[in-house]
Amino acid sequence: MSQKDHYVPQFLLRNFSIEKNVGQSGLVYIYKKPFIVRPREGSIAKHAANEPDFYEGRDAITKQPTKITDDIYREIEKGKNAPSVIRKILTQEGQISLSFEEESIMATMVAHQYTRTKRFRGKINRFLAFLLDSGYILKEDLGDREKIKELVVKNKFNISPKQIALHFSKRRVSLSGTKGQELFIAPHIAECIVEEIYNKNLHSIIAPQGSYFIISDDPVCVIGKDDDLLEINNLWNFKRDDGYSFILPISPRKAVVFGNNAEKYRQISDGNSGSLVVMVNSLSVNNTNEEFYSHTDNFMRDYKRHLITPGRLLSYKKGLEEIKNNPIKRVKFFTKYCIWKLKTVLIGLLELLRR
Repeated sequence: MSQKDHYVPQFLLRNFSIEKNVGQSGLVYIYKKPFIVRPREGSIAKHAANEPDFYEGRDAITKQPTKITDDIYREIEKGKNAPSVIRKILTQEGQISLSFEEESIMATMVAHQYTRTKRFRGKINRFLAFLLDSGYILKEDLGDREKIKELVVKNKFNISPKQIALHFSKRRVSLSGTKGQELFIAPHIAECIVEEIYNKNLHSIIAPQGSYFIISDDPVCVIGKDDDLLEINNLWNFKRDDGYSFILPISPRKAVVFGNNAEKYRQISDGNSGSLVVMVNSLSVNNTNEEFYSHTDNFMRDYKRHLITPGRLLSYKKGLEEIKNNPIKRVKFFTKYCIWKLKTVLIGLLELLRR
């Protein structure tokens, strides 16, 4: 009999639950694609970020169940490990204070949470399909775990994301029956990147009053070296000096960051944190494979106008080029910005007066 296992652990999802103080710690608001204003209220245990027998994949050749990821993920999720470290970070103000072991646990949590989702495992499936379709491997090679590890985890042939994207734009192929391989490969990829994550500066972002984070079913947000918010042109070979930042929202109030864009152990809570929350929420929404989760049913009304979507980013870049070359447009843009900023300040003052 199959059971539902969580690829985003319940201890993390519960931090985003509805009204904990009235006994609703087991419920979240679930926003499904295509996103609508009104989400549904759902059980974390039954409805959020889970799938049947996630821990128990099936071998591509024998079709027999194999407990591949069970021990690894359950070790991370033990109360004294990741849940304990996250609780500690949530209670700290000012600078983050963790032991060497606790910081290692947090880096390990981020690495495995990055690779264990449906969306990431879909990338592994596409990689395998590309290798098979391009003649790098034969179908019977899918059962050879060491060979697959060499080709996919270590990327022996230096396959680039552009190669895969170009191939799939011409011929859409996916493989069935590879869940066992995906679940075998994902933890090995996490092991490859955990040291690179650990060697970055651990810091956090604190949401200011009136702002909050959400969490998606692919919760680790990655920013590229050129602040490339929406598409990371990398498979999984992250280098120490490449400028990538890994961000994991851990509650509506806080997100943990491993990156070199802020000093180590700092908790960012100044005037910049509001725009950072918008950025992280934009990444979370764009990361979403099927759904994202929040403690409130107002998210689309609160943030819809401010989210950085691919279309808005394209328009923004185009607009920047236009105002750079046209002084009149530059004045108009600056005037509109000042009016918008003034409105935002006035709305904030009115809300304070109402309280």
